[in-house]
Amino acid sequence: MAMSSTHVFVILLNFAIPAVALQRGQTFYPIGIEVSDRPLTYLGGNPWDLGVCEGDCDNDGNCPGDSVCIQRSGGSPAVVEGCTPGDSTDSSHADSDYCTNPSTPAGVLTNWGKNACTSSMPCGVCKGDCDSDSDCTAGLKCFQRDGHEAVQGCAGGGAGDQSDYDFCVALVPGALNSVGKDTCTSSNTCAECVGDCDSDSDCGRGLECFQRDSGEAVPGCPAGGDGDLVDYDYCVVAPTPAPGVLTNFGSDACTFNLPCSTCQGDCDTDSDCTSGLKCFQRDGHEAVQGCAGGGAGDVNDYDYCVALVPGALNNVGVDTCTSSNKCGECVGDCDSDSDCAEGLYCFKRDSAEAVPGCPAGGDGDLVDYDYCVVTPTPAPAVPWNSGGEAPSSCYNGTVCTDFGLNNDCCGNGLLTMTCAEGYEPEITGNCGLLGGVLTEKFTCKLKVYDDSMCDGRALLDPLFPCCVGSSADVQCKYGYETVEIGACGLLGDKVKFTCKTPYPLDDSKCHSGLSDSCCGIIGSSASCKEGYEVVATGSCGGGFAADVSRFSCRAVCSAPTTPAPATPLPPPAEAPASCYNATLCTDFGINNDCCGNGLLTMTCAEGYEPEVTGECGILGGLVTEKFTCKLKVYDDSMCDGATLIDPLNPCCVGRSSGREMQIWL
Repeated sequence: MAMSSTHVFVILLNFAIPAVALQRGQTFYPIGIEVSDRPLTYLGGNPWDLGVCEGDCDNDGNCPGDSVCIQRSGGSPAVVEGCTPGDSTDSSHADSDYCTNPSTPAGVLTNWGKNACTSSMPCGVCKGDCDSDSDCTAGLKCFQRDGHEAVQGCAGGGAGDQSDYDFCVALVPGALNSVGKDTCTSSNTCAECVGDCDSDSDCGRGLECFQRDSGEAVPGCPAGGDGDLVDYDYCVVAPTPAPGVLTNFGSDACTFNLPCSTCQGDCDTDSDCTSGLKCFQRDGHEAVQGCAGGGAGDVNDYDYCVALVPGALNNVGVDTCTSSNKCGECVGDCDSDSDCAEGLYCFKRDSAEAVPGCPAGGDGDLVDYDYCVVTPTPAPAVPWNSGGEAPSSCYNGTVCTDFGLNNDCCGNGLLTMTCAEGYEPEITGNCGLLGGVLTEKFTCKLKVYDDSMCDGRALLDPLFPCCVGSSADVQCKYGYETVEIGACGLLGDKVKFTCKTPYPLDDSKCHSGLSDSCCGIIGSSASCKEGYEVVATGSCGGGFAADVSRFSCRAVCSAPTTPAPATPLPPPAEAPASCYNATLCTDFGINNDCCGNGLLTMTCAEGYEPEVTGECGILGGLVTEKFTCKLKVYDDSMCDGATLIDPLNPCCVGRSSGREMQIWL
């Protein structure tokens, strides 16, 4: 029967047609004919197994079922029954011949050609040939049949009943449905009352395969109808498993859209489980926390959803906690801190060692498992300079070095007087002649300012890190406070700064051998540089062993001790120790108020020598010290050897005559 694109002829049939979902381009009449607007499609000049609306055919034998080959010439006839123009309008196909798509009564097997039904052009009820459910319109199943096996809901025996072809069928709700022998598989699961299945895995979630013997009643499915086939096995609702027993819904059955509950599987991620549950990743038949195994639902290597027990150790499988699947407090097994949620770290456990903050015992307490625990909040460290200024009385006479003279804090000039890092020498008196050298007593004083901690971010000269381009580049190491003190550089266009010592704690003096030098074991690896003592300040937290603590270093201070002047070779008369004259000082033009920057800028009148008495602070952009002038007890400038061996060293003479050394007072 020919059909135009504007008219549809309906044949009334006296049987009911099940409702089906429609696809675009199809019209379904409750009683009558299903019409398709399949486009004409040219497949080539050598016809073989053409479907409806396909060409180029040579005769009716090239077309499926009742379809006939329409011979065309010069694009005429333009209309092929049951087909839209498609590519027939292309001038290159003007003489191509196409198979018609004849109208077929609903409920009759209709052959549209081998594999004619596709996911992009799905078929309706009783149409074929299909390969999978996706080749059928929504809600239909592809009936996989053998030979001329009866197809549920479709009349066979006509031209469209092609042997071994598979056809789309509609399922009848609340009745037994047949979709072909062994059609239900683990990859193509069937719904309730649908068969034929062979095992529980052939059925959808929550169903099992009811093995039927010769027409036996199927639980929950009314008998009778086209789909009720003797010795077909059908999917039925599975009995509700006992709580706390492993239940298998099939491989990857738990999904984000259909999550599983406690002890149900197989899941892949936490999102496959209902809210608050974790997907327990297990190996083999490993015990699953809170779930009884050993039954039919305990499948080797399957993963199951488990509930976490608040306030107890929880096991969700070896190495289940990862950086992309972080675990909460008291949950394991983890391998690193990144496997734990924010604020937690991975506690590395040996044997059954107690886990901080997590009670021992229960199913989740497994020997050698590592668990996420709360990162300890360290006791607040003493902030930089919280103690104020370093006290002017912070001295340490045990950290002096006098370049091998005798290490008793006696030196000859500041070049032979050194102190441990962070300290500087300060002269406190005289030691007299030691080893033939006139020496002075000194001690070591904690520095208030330390240029060695300068760390300019934009160094103009690496040799002068305390002279930088701008204030923005001023920076000190280890929390030392930056102090701008003036200009520097040849043109005075740079910024001179120094670094103020933090007090009482100084992290720059820490040593432990660890990546964080201020983290160590108190009493063992935690140590400080010479002249400083260890002060515990809190915990180092995750990433370090539990016995590793944070510490800092505090200067060991004491009041200076000024020894009685050593007794030199007896002079005719001892100069008084209290002979000072502050009016004789010169500080090289700074401001002549007895404030200088180093002994090279502190001078006194002949017969006197400078002695530091305190601090002047920052003057003219320089850190200065207060000094006065003290009458010399010994004065090499008065040496006058009778026989000079070296004019540059008049105090170095021969020993042939006692008169060759004269001391003038």
